[in-house]
Amino acid sequence: RCRLAEACLAGLLAGIFYAPYDLCGARFLWWTWHDSDAGVRLRWLGVPAGSTAWTITFVASFSFLLRKAADQGCGSVRSLGLACLSTPLMMALLNVFNIPALDPIGMPGPKTVALSVVVFGALVLHRLARPCAEGEALPSESRVVRGALLCYFAMLIGVMVYFSPEDQISTGAHQVFGPCGVTDIDLTGHTRARYICSERYPTRYFRFDCPPALPGAEQKTRWAHVDPVAAAASSSTGTVSWYTVCGQPHESFEKWFAAVSTLAAIGSALFMWALAGGRSKPKTNGQKKDS
Repeated sequence: RCRLAEACLAGLLAGIFYAPYDLCGARFLWWTWHDSDAGVRLRWLGVPAGSTAWTITFVASFSFLLRKAADQGCGSVRSLGLACLSTPLMMALLNVFNIPALDPIGMPGPKTVALSVVVFGALVLHRLARPCAEGEALPSESRVVRGALLCYFAMLIGVMVYFSPEDQISTGAHQVFGPCGVTDIDLTGHTRARYICSERYPTRYFRFDCPPALPGAEQKTRWAHVDPVAAAASSSTGTVSWYTVCGQPHESFEKWFAAVSTLAAIGSALFMWALAGGRSKPKTNGQKKDS
């Protein structure tokens, strides 16, 4: 068993699991991102590369530390304590990829993601080329789990096919809306816009001029639309974080469909292979191999 290769595979599986969901979420306003924060500024198809890179490196770090605790026979408390080091290890690992990818520190981009995938993939392939000694074969994962994973990926493809982003309306907490031109500095020294405003916001993903609310939702209910301009004007601070945005049409449906379908196909194949079972537990010294 190789803890490093196992952790790398866990990180890659987490990345391919979350990436199509992240893509649909950004496109269909399941959430909105800060428009200029360094950690989420560089994107692929609307998805912050920092989100993808974080998923890969954090899960790899968590898997590595948890496996180390298990191999050393640590109890629950010590295992929890070791797992708490996942975030510092992830931050260090993210910068290991960030620097050679030539992305600014604290601003991971698609090149950082690509480098982490290449390095992790190479470590997994290297281990597969040098398998562990033959031992007890682990059973494959249950059909329920494998079926649920296939349904998950199929659902995301269906969302992209049958739903339209321009029909989506999101009333909730978003980046604070306020005066234009106000900036601040984050912990890594990068400048970012503190607010979005009616003159500067990510028009590629959403807009403020939403259609009228449905009958009965005009009053102060959870379905009522909140105009950020009016809400900010009536606020004592001149800012508001709870308001309504609506989606924008696909710039290219074919591009988004191809991206989700490709990620879902790769994810389905990788998970079915990873959960198929096989040799894993090497026999201990002195244990005779069955004839």
